[in-house]
Amino acid sequence: MLKKICVNIEEIIAGIALCIMSVATVFNVFCRLILSKSYPWAEEISYFCFAWLIFVGASAVYKRYQHSSIDILVRVFPEKLKVVVTMFSMIVQIVCIGAAAYLSLVYSVNAWTRKTPIMNIPYTFEALAMTVGFGLMFIHAIFFCINVVRFQDYFHTRPIYQGIFTVETVEDMVLEEREQTEERGEER
Repeated sequence: MLKKICVNIEEIIAGIALCIMSVATVFNVFCRLILSKSYPWAEEISYFCFAWLIFVGASAVYKRYQHSSIDILVRVFPEKLKVVVTMFSMIVQIVCIGAAAYLSLVYSVNAWTRKTPIMNIPYTFEALAMTVGFGLMFIHAIFFCINVVRFQDYFHTRPIYQGIFTVETVEDMVLEEREQTEERGEER
């Protein structure tokens, strides 16, 4: 159980941020429409949660390698060229994500002196979402690189962690249902 929580921590953080953001926004809209009173602190909470949702959620998407990529050309390359292109791509990703993680850490530290206008909370807590998101992406990029070198996983088909919750697409569910229906039809 603890392993599943650790492996899926981005999804958990992003889900909690989405829930808190939704509740704060709905609460503020309800109060504004029904009670004719707005609560500015609810808007600040929504901003904080939105930052965590975006950056940590982006890390969750990166971990599953579901960012858009155009690899149709790479698939027709000879095997040796695939290795070169994939390794070059991974090195560029590691350098860029590492730089973004470092710069976001510097920004988070510098944001400590700035406070939010309503709740007087340092902006560091909002900026830490970038640092956590890019830091986790950097770790995932290292594991992707290891998979490429060790298992020749050029198209990231092998999961970098065991125990990642899989979310099936609608197409997969439809195909699975068809296969089960066909199997039942053959059994009769």
